Amino acid sequence: MTSGGPKAQAVGSVTLIDSIIENTPIGILTSYRRNSSSMSNGSLILENVSLKNVGIAVQGAGNATALAGTSGSITIAAWGQGHKYNTAGHTTFQGDFAPFPRPSGLLQGQKYYERTKPSYADIPTSHFVSARSHGAKGDAMSDDTAPLQQAINAAVSAGKVLFVDAGIYRTTRTIHIPAESRIVGESYPIIMSSGPYFANMNAPKAVVRIGDAGEKGCVEWSDMIVSTQGHQAGAILIEWNLSAASTPSGMWDVHTRIGGFKGSHLQFEQCPPDFALSGNSTSGGGSRTSTAHYGNSTVAGTGSPSHATGALHRNFIGNYTAAGPVHIDKACIAAFMSMHIRPSAQGLYMENVWLWTADHDMDSTRKNSNITIYTGRGLFIESTRGNIWLVATAAEHHSLYQFQFASTQSLFASQLQTESAYYQPHPDIRKPFSASNRWNDPIASEICKTKGEHCDGLGLRVKDSQDLGLYGAGLYSFYDDYNVCKSRRILALSFFAKLKSEIRGNSFVHRK
Repeated sequence: MTSGGPKAQAVGSVTLIDSIIENTPIGILTSYRRNSSSMSNGSLILENVSLKNVGIAVQGAGNATALAGTSGSITIAAWGQGHKYNTAGHTTFQGDFAPFPRPSGLLQGQKYYERTKPSYADIPTSHFVSARSHGAKGDAMSDDTAPLQQAINAAVSAGKVLFVDAGIYRTTRTIHIPAESRIVGESYPIIMSSGPYFANMNAPKAVVRIGDAGEKGCVEWSDMIVSTQGHQAGAILIEWNLSAASTPSGMWDVHTRIGGFKGSHLQFEQCPPDFALSGNSTSGGGSRTSTAHYGNSTVAGTGSPSHATGALHRNFIGNYTAAGPVHIDKACIAAFMSMHIRPSAQGLYMENVWLWTADHDMDSTRKNSNITIYTGRGLFIESTRGNIWLVATAAEHHSLYQFQFASTQSLFASQLQTESAYYQPHPDIRKPFSASNRWNDPIASEICKTKGEHCDGLGLRVKDSQDLGLYGAGLYSFYDDYNVCKSRRILALSFFAKLKSEIRGNSFVHRK
C-alpha cells in the first residue's frame, strides 16, 4: 500500500478479515499518514486477522511501526486507519476499534461463512440433464418457457444437475425454480423475458422465481444471465422466496444484464441517450456552443427522436447543462427491479453477482455507444430472518436505488459496488417510476430537501434493519447527463430511523 507515497496514495483501501499472516518480517506496508491530503486513500481495516511470527504487523510512512507484531501468535480483533464516520461527518483515526458484533447465523465457526462455487467435477455426465433435451432451443426467437420449465422440473425430480446450454432462452411467463434444484450454465446462457406479461409496472411479475413463499430447501445456481427484451416495465428479473435454514442456498456468477446487446431490442438504435447538451466548451482556448447529433437528427433543446439512428458525435469537452424538456421513450422502460429477496427468504449466499442496467451498447461498433434504459430498482432485500451474504456484489444504473435493505437483519456484505444512472438528473428519481409504499421506495421529498439539489437514485438505502456488516463498499457516482466533468452527486448513503447497524471499515462514497 505504498504506491504514490503519503501525498498521493494510489491504493484506495484494503480490508482484510478472517485471515492469517505468517512468517514475514512485515505484514503490511503502507504510506498512510493521518494528515494525508489524499482523502480516504490508504484506508486499511483488519478484523480477526491472526499473526504468526510477524515482526511488524503494519508499517507506515517513514518506516514507522503503526501496529506491532509478534514472534509468537496473536489475533488482531479489530484495527484500522482512515476515516471514521458518524452523523456529524468523519474524523481520521489509526488504531484499535471495537469489532463488529457478528450474528451467529452468518458464521462458520468464528469466521464468516463462505462457500466455493460448485464445479460438479465429481459428478458423472449421466447425472446431468441438458435444457435442449426437453426441446428448449435457445435461439432468442422461440418461446422456450414450457420446455425450459420442463427441463428444470425433470432435473430436480431425478436429483440431477440441469445444464443450460449456451444460448438465449426467450420466455413469456415466469420460470419457477423449485427447492433442491442445481443449475449451471454453459458460457453464460441468458433467460430473456419478452411480451406483455411483464410489461405492466403496476402489476410486476417475476421472470425467474426461486421457490414460493413458505417453501424450504436449498438451490445452487451458477454461470447464467437474466435479461429482458424491449418494454418490460413490470419485470422483476429474479425473485427469491426460498428459505434455507441449514445449508444456505448459493448463487454464483449469476447476473442481470438489461439491454445493450443484440436481441434485447434495447440497443443504440432503439434507446439512444435522450439529452440535449449546450454550453461553453473550451478547446485550445476557444469557446463554442455544442449540440449532440444522432445521424441526420440534430438535438438542441427538445430531446432526441425516440428511434434515432446513426452515429453519435460528442467531440466536445467542458461543462454542459441539459436544455429542453426530458423525453422518456416508454419502449426503453426495461425492468421494474433486478432482484427481490422477499420476506420469506432465508439463507442465501451470493458471490460475484452483477445486477446491471446497460449504459452502453456492447454490440455496437460506434466509438460512443451510450444508451438510455430505464429500470426502477436494483437489489431489494426484505428477508425478515436474514442470513444473507453478498460477496463482491454490484448493482448499477437503476433509477430509484441500487441496493435497499428494509426490515431485514443478519446480513454480511463485502465489496458492494454501485454506479448511479448516467442519464440522471434528466430525468431524476421521480421519473419514469413513481415511488410506491408497497415497495418501500424512497420518496423524493425525503432525499432532496434543498431547492436545486440533485434528486438522483441512491447507492444504498437501509431502513428498519439491524445486524448488518458492510465491509469495503464503493458507492460510485460518475456522471451528470453522461458528463463526468460536471458530476456533483449528493451523498448516496442514506440511513433512516430504527437502524441498529454499523458501517465498519473502508466503506466510502467516491465523488468526482
